[in-house]
Amino acid sequence: MLALLSSPAVEALLKFFNKIWVLGKIAESWKKAFILAFLKPGKLLNWRSRYRPIPLSSCLAKTYVRIIKISFLLQIGSCGLGGCASDMIHRLTPFVFLMQVRTREPLL
Repeated sequence: MLALLSSPAVEALLKFFNKIWVLGKIAESWKKAFILAFLKPGKLLNWRSRYRPIPLSSCLAKTYVRIIKISFLLQIGSCGLGGCASDMIHRLTPFVFLMQVRTREPLL
């Protein structure tokens, strides 16, 4: 889905994610998931523990969580446990991540 976005759409999505970050509020629909139960291979139908729950959640929510995770990993890697001289990498991280999602290249 994100790989097909145009540059203006990527910029709009980045602004949306930044607004969520600043306000600290996310959509209620992002907090919910539809859970499907799949029977584990070779198991009988009568036990709940023999089913594997698979949650279906928002694609945008998953992307936002990945951006936050990668941002924190880059921050830890660039700063260590001490202070940083510059926070420019933290501002660029979401944009770089979204651009690499569009080109399907792994970031890490």
